[in-house]
Amino acid sequence: MNLPKATEATTSLRQTAEAIERICLQLDQLGVASNSPLVATAIKSKLPYNVLTEIVKLEKSKKGLTTASDLRLGLQDFLSVREEVQRCYQPSKSNSSNDKVQHNNNRFSYNSNSNRHFASKQNNYNNNNVSRS
Repeated sequence: MNLPKATEATTSLRQTAEAIERICLQLDQLGVASNSPLVATAIKSKLPYNVLTEIVKLEKSKKGLTTASDLRLGLQDFLSVREEVQRCYQPSKSNSSNDKVQHNNNRFSYNSNSNRHFASKQNNYNNNNVSRS
């Protein structure tokens, strides 16, 4: 398979999985067995280490996902779980922008050193005016 190896990024994995599906469909249309162990080995060679580890665990638990179609289904299942977790884990953009605005407001609203300096000058001014009268 003339396909670059996927990275750990979910988008890269999704692109690789879709490319694998297209290649397997093309092989089927040409009459080449896309379910062979050779194709399964080629698919495994395109997966990152952590993803391949999870797929192999799945193979072991089901006592042999040896065909390429089983491997493709396992990859799709893995990706759907990962994408769902990613959707749940990422905060919404509106909340994160509100947090940034709140952080900036807090950062500039209270500067203890300048407030102390101002209060000290104010007290000195008040004390000087009181003593003159």
